[in-house]
Amino acid sequence: MAAGVLAGPLLAALVGLQLGLGLGIVLDGAEHSFAQYPRWQPGLNGSLQFEFRTTQPNGLLLYTDDGGWVDFFEVKLVEGSLRLRYNLGSGSEILGLGRGLNDGRWHRVTVARHHARTTLTVDHISEHRLSRGDQFTFDVAAANQSHVYVGGVPQSVRVSQLALPSARFEPRLTGEVRNLVYSGEDGVERRQDMKHSKGVRWNGVDTCAQHDPCQHGGICISTDTGAACECRNLDFRGVFCEKEKPPSEATFRGAEYMTYDLTNTGGGAIASTSDNLSMFFKTAQPNGLLFYTGDGDDYMTLSLMDGGISLAVSLGSGALRSKVRPVGVSFHDDQWHKVTVNRMAKELVGSGHSVCYVSINVDGVYTERGTTSGPFTYLTSSRLFVAGSNDTSSLPGSQARHNFVGCLRKVEYRADSLHLDLIELSRTGNPLIAVQGRVEYMCQSIEAADPVSFASRGSYLVLPTWRATQTGSIALKIRTNEEDGLILFNRGDPNMDDMFALELLAGHIWLHVDLGSGSVRVRATKRRVDDGLWHQISVSRDGRKGRVTVDDTSSDFVTPGTHNRLDLDGTLYVGGLGADYDRVPVPAQVWSGTRRIGYVGCMRDLVINGSVIGLATYARRQDSRGSILTECHSGPPSCDSQPCMNGAPCSNGWNRFMCDCTFTSFTGKTCTEEATTVSFDGTQHMIVPLQREQHTEADDITLRFKTLRPSGLLFATTAGNSDRVELALSGGRIRLSLRIEDTYKQFHEGQSLNDNQWHRVMVKRRNRDIQIFIDNEQPRNEALEPGVSRLRTKFLYIGAVSPSSTGAFGAPNLVGQLQHFYLNGQPVLALVRQGRLNDTQGGARFGRRQPALRRPVTFQSRYSYVALRQLRAHTTVDIHFQFRTREPTGLLLYNGGSGQDFIAVELVDGRLYYVFNLGDGAVSVTDNNQFSALNDYSWHSVAIGRPNSRTHTLMVDDHTSTVTSIGLNENLNLKGRLYIGGVPTEMYSQLPPEIQSHFGYKGCLASLTLGGETPDLVRHPIIPSTSVVAGCVGPDSFCSPDSCKNGGICKQEWNSFTCDCTLTSFVGLRCTEESVSYEFGPGGGQIEYQYERNRRPDRRSDLIAVGFSTTKPDGTLLRIDSDTHTDYLEIKLIESNVYMVYDVGSETLSISDLGARADDGQYHVVRVTRNGPNSTLQLDHRPVQTKFPRELLTQRARRRRSGGHQHDVFHAPSVVTVGGGHSARSDNFEGLISGVVVNGHRVLEKAAENSRDVRLAGELSIRALPSRIKDAYFRHSEMQAVAGAAGPSPGINDDLIYSGAGSGCGETDDQECSAVYKSDMDTNDDLVTPVYIRPPTRDRPPPPAKPCDDEDCLNGSGHPPDEMDGGRGRVRGGHGQWRVPTSRKPINSAATTSTTSTTTTTTTTTRTTTTLRSQWRVTTPRTGPTWRHTTPRATPSWRVYGATTPGSRLPANGVEWPPPPPPPPSARTPATAPNRPAEEPGEYVAMVIGIIAGALIVVIICILIVLKVQGRNERRFKADESKAYLAGGGRAGSPQPPLLAGGGQTELSGAPGALLPRPPRPKKTKDVKEWYV
Repeated sequence: MAAGVLAGPLLAALVGLQLGLGLGIVLDGAEHSFAQYPRWQPGLNGSLQFEFRTTQPNGLLLYTDDGGWVDFFEVKLVEGSLRLRYNLGSGSEILGLGRGLNDGRWHRVTVARHHARTTLTVDHISEHRLSRGDQFTFDVAAANQSHVYVGGVPQSVRVSQLALPSARFEPRLTGEVRNLVYSGEDGVERRQDMKHSKGVRWNGVDTCAQHDPCQHGGICISTDTGAACECRNLDFRGVFCEKEKPPSEATFRGAEYMTYDLTNTGGGAIASTSDNLSMFFKTAQPNGLLFYTGDGDDYMTLSLMDGGISLAVSLGSGALRSKVRPVGVSFHDDQWHKVTVNRMAKELVGSGHSVCYVSINVDGVYTERGTTSGPFTYLTSSRLFVAGSNDTSSLPGSQARHNFVGCLRKVEYRADSLHLDLIELSRTGNPLIAVQGRVEYMCQSIEAADPVSFASRGSYLVLPTWRATQTGSIALKIRTNEEDGLILFNRGDPNMDDMFALELLAGHIWLHVDLGSGSVRVRATKRRVDDGLWHQISVSRDGRKGRVTVDDTSSDFVTPGTHNRLDLDGTLYVGGLGADYDRVPVPAQVWSGTRRIGYVGCMRDLVINGSVIGLATYARRQDSRGSILTECHSGPPSCDSQPCMNGAPCSNGWNRFMCDCTFTSFTGKTCTEEATTVSFDGTQHMIVPLQREQHTEADDITLRFKTLRPSGLLFATTAGNSDRVELALSGGRIRLSLRIEDTYKQFHEGQSLNDNQWHRVMVKRRNRDIQIFIDNEQPRNEALEPGVSRLRTKFLYIGAVSPSSTGAFGAPNLVGQLQHFYLNGQPVLALVRQGRLNDTQGGARFGRRQPALRRPVTFQSRYSYVALRQLRAHTTVDIHFQFRTREPTGLLLYNGGSGQDFIAVELVDGRLYYVFNLGDGAVSVTDNNQFSALNDYSWHSVAIGRPNSRTHTLMVDDHTSTVTSIGLNENLNLKGRLYIGGVPTEMYSQLPPEIQSHFGYKGCLASLTLGGETPDLVRHPIIPSTSVVAGCVGPDSFCSPDSCKNGGICKQEWNSFTCDCTLTSFVGLRCTEESVSYEFGPGGGQIEYQYERNRRPDRRSDLIAVGFSTTKPDGTLLRIDSDTHTDYLEIKLIESNVYMVYDVGSETLSISDLGARADDGQYHVVRVTRNGPNSTLQLDHRPVQTKFPRELLTQRARRRRSGGHQHDVFHAPSVVTVGGGHSARSDNFEGLISGVVVNGHRVLEKAAENSRDVRLAGELSIRALPSRIKDAYFRHSEMQAVAGAAGPSPGINDDLIYSGAGSGCGETDDQECSAVYKSDMDTNDDLVTPVYIRPPTRDRPPPPAKPCDDEDCLNGSGHPPDEMDGGRGRVRGGHGQWRVPTSRKPINSAATTSTTSTTTTTTTTTRTTTTLRSQWRVTTPRTGPTWRHTTPRATPSWRVYGATTPGSRLPANGVEWPPPPPPPPSARTPATAPNRPAEEPGEYVAMVIGIIAGALIVVIICILIVLKVQGRNERRFKADESKAYLAGGGRAGSPQPPLLAGGGQTELSGAPGALLPRPPRPKKTKDVKEWYV
């Protein structure tokens, strides 16, 4: 068999003995041959090796990846050369070695990984390459089926499952492979066994399988001569790894070191021409002395410096320095590393000089070389140190300031013939080597001694309470260059005053202890400790007495009172209080705590009550934002790179820069975000109550203002007692007024500050000392009366105390602007704007400018995404970004976690959702902007925060939503990658059910800030995407009138458009493909669709489209019935005309189009809508017929007042029947029906798919539409589209408009619908809108042009007079007048013309037929009609319906300019029909009226021409277009979808005496309703 089955053990043994070969596999190179081995787990420092031989020049040797994500390794032969191709997440790299390797001999291949460096070795020849980026881990998740394949990749592995899909198609190897060695899933390096294979057989006997002689983890290798052992374990040696080497390891914790007196070897210092040093080290600390030897100016020192290896050699005439620090690689990774140093001097003959060659190598990979020359030959050494000394920084040439912390192994030093194994000498007690401290001769964990670095003032750790009731001690070391910060804080019971605190103030250490009977405050230092050096602090107490020691300075203290117990409770805070400042009260005497200043710097060796505390362990568990580092190093000044923008000054902190943005109008880490600005007009104020009354002895107040007024209140504070602070402008000067306890003091500073320029004022108070800073001027120093110290604050008054009063000290209300109001570290204005300060009062106005964009990118596809490192949001969340899109839905951000924990941000239907789960159930926060969707192609700013453990905020622009979690969990345990813009496609089905998105975000994203950091989504993601590009790239494809065919509605998306074919009866990308069609035979047939039981909500509106072709004059097309009421809706043919008959609980109503026959055998599409009792009907592209039963509106108004039931809802629609009547056989339809859509349900498609909800009966068959009638319909649709293709005119997409302004009903049955009313008597809320009607294809020739004056001319000259003035908004008829009827009788749709005249003192109002060359949107609120003007080329005709307010001359039934007369009725159509529904009064006289009106038109036009020539006294209308806009925000020319809600239009107004007088002003403008055209 091809799977490599042995013929038998005996035969295999005989073959192996004959050939004398080690075991290997033989691959036959067939199309499906491969060998599968377990996964490779290389980590950062793994290796993989194997041997091969072949005679073929090409073939795949080995392939493995990370389960199909990104990372992979591929080894193959290419024309006899070996090629390694790999990717570690930042792009593929290629290494090549060797020639003619297809020589039939065995060749050994090794692939070794070490951080960024990957080395390929073939037969002792190596090449290496450094990977790009900052991720070097070969990610092989446990859930991935990531195997190692030899010789080829199985055909069963899909291409989509491979990170390098081309590996599937590489030539198969024909040859042999053996001794495949690497670390498997258990992390142990061993020879791997084959799991599966095909086309593989064994090539001999495995000597290692028969007998593995290797011991102690040695790896057995089969060779041609038998088994051999590789002793990978450094503790054993020998042929079979059987000999245990004595341990030569030692652990150093910073205080221990070894020293060797070399003078004892020969009575004096030794001198050597060559030196060799080798050692292994393992540490988590980036700095420390490894080795030193020397005498005087001669020395050789080896150190760890910032994670790299540094070597310095001096032979008395200058130092040679070399450093090994590869890019992206650090050697303090708590892994073993080997370093080797070689020095050799060669004398130049006859010159008296020598050349010294020095080389340093780390891990056998990284090498640095150097040379120096001079009059020297020897290195003189008198003493030697390992791991440090008693004063490391003072050693000559030492670059390290601290001792080494970690493990050392096999430290060997050779000086010519002298060979010292230093750790072995120390372990065996050699008298020549001295040991300082307690050295443990094995490598032990030293995590407890790891230092941590607090990187920001908001970083902190939480430890258990310090138990020191009677006695206790605390010791630690700190290192910083920042002058203020809270180091330790522990409070007692809330009802008690017990407290312990250690803080840094102005560079000095202060201790606070309170046993409940009074506090003691001790300054523990005489000199500043913010010098960047390590300082030891220890505190001990016994009862009321205690001692604090800093370095060598001790201070004793005694607490006042009689209490001698320190009863602490809660937690011990280390580094500050972070997010708990609002929750934990801080005593007034702890100045850094009340000012919210945390400690920034390094800390280590924390010992509490004699127990070592592992700060690094706590940091790894608690710190989620990366603000606490488990290392300590001092970098160069951060301000050298000039990080602060917009002119903000920069100051250096501990490995950080600090930008003072209060001098600018910006905020943020680098002053690039717009600062919160609030404006006051003299009547506005802001009152901010604090969460609790604050007691302070030190305050920092900063404020920026701008005003033209010489006086005004900037801010003031009050409390329960008389304490007050007021900062105001008085006479153009700053006035600071303070009343603390019973002391009042007032200060003035500055001149002419009311110059409408921004000024910054800062007040610093330290007990009774006051400093006032204005702009960049020198501060003014003042002092309060002795004994005054504690200020109480409860309320903040900003800009004014009240709208009409003056401040507490007489300052008037402010007229101006404020920015950057900081009170003891709190950004007050920003917190108010974000809604994080509750119960804020006042009406001050926040300003907002277009925010600056940082690193904008565009997600060009719904399926594009990038991945970043895990979001650090364990206890706090700080996410900011800006976005712009047209897409209503998409996933913006997601990071999963352990258990149920996750965090996500998504857009759903134009609203933003922030969803998270802390383990107690998902919580969703939604933006509270109810007035507009966010997918409006405008930039929106989003800020997500977590002010405390229970509060979560979402701020979108100026709207803030806040929720409070009530579960027990307070930590967000995330893991894995943070996905931006979406997730991999296969992950959507695995997302939590609370996430609604099923695809990613498509649009622009900018200024993404995660915990203060702004990642580059294009250059530095873990998983990049070619569909995510830099910059904001907008749409490149827009809707146009011909985008969608056959009446389809074009919907604009981000960079494309889609067509909504719901009302066309067609399908496809552009509504051109035929939908499912059924032929109904003469015997009748029915298609019955049953709604699901749980999906039958009441509907206030319906939207239905049916396509059909028939030669029969009667038949039912479609019927909808209710299963709980008698409600129904039916579309049918009656005597060749299309009717809709419906009853929703009030009475039977009908609507029809009597102007066209539908039994002509052509293809027709009927579209109907219903909103309550109102309805519309349109056949093909004919005028839309409307139904507005006014008497029902009056009944509804009465019911609303009385609370009665409203009969405008279709209750529980359950059955849709196509092609058959309700009962009578005569109702059956005969012909073709196609593309039936009922409220989004495509019934015929469901029938064709054999849906279980559809039942078929009778003579039915699926049949395509005959090409003859389909082509005729397409030609007619194209003619209609061409007629309306110019400019932004309404095309065929605009001829069907729906009623029911703002009903709130959706388009599917899944939504509950309810009526929405604005007032009890508002009968205009359901008006059927005026409708645009297509003009006839034949245009009337324009009349001759006439001269015009300023009031008659349009933009540009030469326009014919029969048009609507788009430039000035005047409406003109044939001679400049537009005649409007006053009849309130509904206009029959079949009538072509009608005339009604009303005589007044000034004008004659006449209904007429007028041809216009302009197109308008018309709306008619209760105050009068409103118009929207566009400029097309075609000549439309108009039909207007509407209601008027009392006294208006606009009739309730509107104005009609009908199209050309329809074809005359068939001679066989009777005057009345028994089955025709009841029609409106006057229906049968419409034709007569039309004939009479046609004759009168000619007479009226002649009269108007005469009047026009005689004089131009007519009063005309002007349309105010200042409020005009395109509904939906689409581009001009983009057809808008039909809407069920109203929108804004331009209001039509007329001059006094106009033909259409202005109606009376309504009592309530909020009740105004609008119609669409």
